[in-house]
Amino acid sequence: MAVEIIFQCGDKKFWEKHTDKKEKMHYVFSYLLNKLQEYLPDFKVANAVIHFDEASPHMHVVGVPVWEGAKRGLAKKVSKRNVFTPETLSVILQDRLREEAGMCFRFNVIEELAEKSLGRNHDLSVVEYKVTKEAEHLEELKEQVKDSDLDLFAKKLAYKEVSRTQDKRLNEIKDDIRSREMEIESLGYQTCSMKSNLNE
Repeated sequence: MAVEIIFQCGDKKFWEKHTDKKEKMHYVFSYLLNKLQEYLPDFKVANAVIHFDEASPHMHVVGVPVWEGAKRGLAKKVSKRNVFTPETLSVILQDRLREEAGMCFRFNVIEELAEKSLGRNHDLSVVEYKVTKEAEHLEELKEQVKDSDLDLFAKKLAYKEVSRTQDKRLNEIKDDIRSREMEIESLGYQTCSMKSNLNE
């Protein structure tokens, strides 16, 4: 099991105004990586890559959470749950490292980071995650049903229009046949009349 953490300072709007300062983020991300290893020694970093190719610079850190102290099984094992506890996530990743990032950002980029947004940076429990995913899936299904209903409605309208057009054409053909039959009858009656006149 590996865990990925993404560090980003500033958003798209910020970096559109400060493109000349992007390179200074090397210092900020190097500092944050050192602090991450200091604050979370049980998270063994395997890889850290800085990206400058998107809207804002960011760093992907991939590592393995190694926990010691298990009472059953191996004494040392991979365990995200024991390394990334709610306290670790809240206090270390979201508070202390954010504070460190802000300080380093001010020093290197000479700018302030925006305040932390409420309702963001919240890790979901397994149950919350499953409920969220099910709700998203339900919304997708509702959209599919809505699209299917619209498609069915459009097909019904098209069918009615085709049916109406065919009925109209069929009636025109029937009227034409009746009219020709009447012409034939009248020609037949005239022919009989002429024969009758000739015989006399």
